Amino acid sequence: MTIVDGHHPSRVIAIIHHKELRPDTIFFPTLDGTGTVTSTQKWLKKTKLPDGTVVRVMDTKLGSYVWKADSRSRLRIFSGHDLENPVAACYLNHSCGKPILALEYVAEPLRDDIVVAYLIHRRKMVMEDLALDVIVGGQRRA
Repeated sequence: MTIVDGHHPSRVIAIIHHKELRPDTIFFPTLDGTGTVTSTQKWLKKTKLPDGTVVRVMDTKLGSYVWKADSRSRLRIFSGHDLENPVAACYLNHSCGKPILALEYVAEPLRDDIVVAYLIHRRKMVMEDLALDVIVGGQRRA
């Protein structure tokens, strides 16, 4: 999956390679065409908070940010040093089925990272839902 900048379609933000048996990888190209490849598991590290909540930690040039799910369709992003005040929220608008990304001013420099991470999270949620459908025999959950 190639993610491009909506304002500058020739600018590639990231390329995600989905793999069947091995961890997915992500490539962040630089302006000169080089860049870094890392596994999505390393970029979005799964960990637990002291209260037992499972979160993902995203390391960026601006520091660590914590992704915390409020529900199946809502994620909040916090600075690693402030888990009380979210800097951004991503949620699915159920009326139209499209994701909404709400950023605080301080999160604007992280916009590209947040969009890419949200797409990775959303795909994982969809895949989990599909796996659950297979387990229950294809019957839809209420």
